[in-house]
Amino acid sequence: MKRKMSSATFLIFSIILCAGCKNSDFDHGEEIPEVSTMQIVYEESYHLPQVPVEQEMITYTGESIDYFQWIESAEQFLKLKDPIDIYEEEDYVQKQFQDEKMLSVTNDQFFFFTSDYVNSADFLQLGSVDFYTGDLFSTSQEFEGFSRAEAFEQLQAFGEAVGYVFPEKYVAYAMDTKTMEKANQKFIEAGDESAKDAAIAQGEFYRFFIQPTKDARDIFRKEDTYMGAEPCVSALVSKKGLEMVSVTHICQYTPDKMVKLVDPEKAQDVIERKYTDIISNERIYIANCDLCYFQEENPHNQKEVRLVPVYAFSLRTAKENPQMKVFVNAYTGEEIIVE
Repeated sequence: MKRKMSSATFLIFSIILCAGCKNSDFDHGEEIPEVSTMQIVYEESYHLPQVPVEQEMITYTGESIDYFQWIESAEQFLKLKDPIDIYEEEDYVQKQFQDEKMLSVTNDQFFFFTSDYVNSADFLQLGSVDFYTGDLFSTSQEFEGFSRAEAFEQLQAFGEAVGYVFPEKYVAYAMDTKTMEKANQKFIEAGDESAKDAAIAQGEFYRFFIQPTKDARDIFRKEDTYMGAEPCVSALVSKKGLEMVSVTHICQYTPDKMVKLVDPEKAQDVIERKYTDIISNERIYIANCDLCYFQEENPHNQKEVRLVPVYAFSLRTAKENPQMKVFVNAYTGEEIIVE
């Protein structure tokens, strides 16, 4: 039972004004009918970041972590011994172990998981409008005798073993068998036939979504423009230990140069022009704007990236929809267009 997370797609229509076009109605002085354009609604929590005039911010160049160097240390920490199946190619390793445990490594991802992850992952749906279940799983509930802090300590211990420090900025959903059964019933009522035969993990888990940062500022990628995008770092932890850890597109960064930032109001103007030019009766809800970093890819070298400062606008197409991101380069003042 694997649901793909949905994305929001905007259909942008252009009005072509032809000065030379002849229209008999207009020639007789009749009024041109008004065209409805998308309305922007700023939510109550919205505010622009406070950025002093002539404020500067450093950019970085980055190089991907070599996840293949993690394998031996990870296997020792996770007590993975005697694989029952190994598949290897250039830049790809996959190992299967007893008790339905799997480890796979590529150039841009380290991924370990157990059967408990497989039997719990789909029940937490954050990017799907039709199957959204984020309201069922608490981000504050603490399981008896097993706190979020204790669960995160297990993740930190894994990071120490492989040489990576997990950022302490995260959201952790409390997942237990009873609540997953409620989520599955919601899928059944929505007409998902596969949910009738779904396997549900037994026990209590914390599902971590971890936000990568640099200099205490969030790092985003082009994937984060879409609703429900998977984070760079995520994990599932039970009392037994790690049930899943996924790390992807994490880099080591080197300072590059200082750049002057444009006024955030100019970035807001870019967003307003973008959406008020759309012919639509719909509304766009903007929740917040933050000064962050955007990780640009090097089209000539997949292992190299660049961190540039951006104003990140969080918005949604309807109040009940998940958020998506739109980025404005904080020193050029131009929207970052992603494909």
